[in-house]
Amino acid sequence: FFSSLHGLGTYASLSVFLPGLSLALLYLTVLSFDSVTRAYVIEQGLSEVFLGLLNGLGSIIGIIGTLVYPIFVKRLGLVRTGVIGFWSEFSMLILCLLSLFVHGTSFIPFEKFTAVSCHSYDTYSNSTNVISISMHIPCSNSKLSVLLLVIGITLNRFGLWIADLTVSQLQQERVPEKIRGRIGGTQHSLNQLFDLIRYTLIICLPHMPQFGYHICLSVLSVFTASLIYTIWSCSTASQLVPPAADIEMAEKNADLAGHYETEL
Repeated sequence: FFSSLHGLGTYASLSVFLPGLSLALLYLTVLSFDSVTRAYVIEQGLSEVFLGLLNGLGSIIGIIGTLVYPIFVKRLGLVRTGVIGFWSEFSMLILCLLSLFVHGTSFIPFEKFTAVSCHSYDTYSNSTNVISISMHIPCSNSKLSVLLLVIGITLNRFGLWIADLTVSQLQQERVPEKIRGRIGGTQHSLNQLFDLIRYTLIICLPHMPQFGYHICLSVLSVFTASLIYTIWSCSTASQLVPPAADIEMAEKNADLAGHYETEL
């Protein structure tokens, strides 16, 4: 525990701490094709085959992000490439936010539901400690809401992979080699902390109509990450020269970016 605190203190003193925090915030999201989101989407009526195809398409879009990443770094610089990555991801997640307010959504804010899916029942039950009220909510056959959700999740892979690569390269170039392993471990722990918070919130709000709250929090988390990184990119900390021992690595990364640009 104390070792982790010491590692976090060391990390916080470095110029790349805010980019690392931005990356960790990307783990506080349900907007990926993990088990929780897959269960929600299937409950909304999409087939597993269609979901699998979208998952594959999202991977292809992410790979495209990795291919154009060296070109962006070569032409715009590493720091600005990160800005593009973070805001590209956030802009695609706006579709997920819009999915909560179009026809076919199951999101009903400010209500506590104990019901199950539309496939099994035609009503949801709203219960309090005093009385039990049944609210008759017709199940919609519209797939517009869930389609917007999965399209946003699929398209955001482009920006996500660029943002991830940017922060990883910043840590390689700007963290002294002798503490790079400790900082990498601290970053991983920070990522897992936000992932744990995500699952804790899912346990607290487990019902399908409440999934909209998780979507809102996810979009807010990515927006906060994008804002933090952008503020850092405009600060003097982002302009700090890498340690002398790591300048050679930065030069090799620049040469590699030029090589990929030539190949493409």
